[in-house]
Amino acid sequence: MRGFNAIAFILLIALFAGCTQTKQTRKVETSGFLGDYSMLQEGKEGEALLLYLNPNADWASYDKLLFESVSIWHGKDSNMDDVPKADLQRLANYLHTAIVKNLRADYEIVNEPGPGVLRIRMAITDAEKSKDVLDVFFTIEQQNLHLPGGKVMTIDAGSVAGRVEIEAEITDARNSVMLAAAVDNRSGSKSDLKASWNGVEQAFQYWAERLSQRLRELRAK
Repeated sequence: MRGFNAIAFILLIALFAGCTQTKQTRKVETSGFLGDYSMLQEGKEGEALLLYLNPNADWASYDKLLFESVSIWHGKDSNMDDVPKADLQRLANYLHTAIVKNLRADYEIVNEPGPGVLRIRMAITDAEKSKDVLDVFFTIEQQNLHLPGGKVMTIDAGSVAGRVEIEAEITDARNSVMLAAAVDNRSGSKSDLKASWNGVEQAFQYWAERLSQRLRELRAK
């Protein structure tokens, strides 16, 4: 019965995790995509883990957006080396679509630099898909957490739900002046019992909505 209770506990975790929002992880590793990280500082609550905002930026002067294709950037500690290229490309396309969908209401999407044009560069620098619930069960058995029935297990919500890290910069498209840069890492929620990229896609949706909201706030100042 103890084995049954443990499995039931894992199933409950997987089922109810789908009701949670994405969560920011506690740490982030830079990948080299942004090149210079010296200006970035630890973000405040509700902000990216590492963040830079140009204090002299005139955000209200920009009404157009040049969004480069999302890159896949393999840093030295990346977990993406074994991820199929087709999966990575689909994730990049998903993030690109989510960003454009959320920003097109406020910006004209353009393909060339010019007056009033923001340029956004963004890269997925690490990604892990959700674990299958049975894989989670066997992983948990090897760790340390006291569960109902006396079994000792542990659980890492991030590894269960999927995790993704991105780096991004916003510049003036004409002169490449840095306006903002960020590095962030989030885990999603698990919406089914099979391994998938759902948690990662939820994080993408969060970032797209948060970027749109933040740019509106900056333009209103």
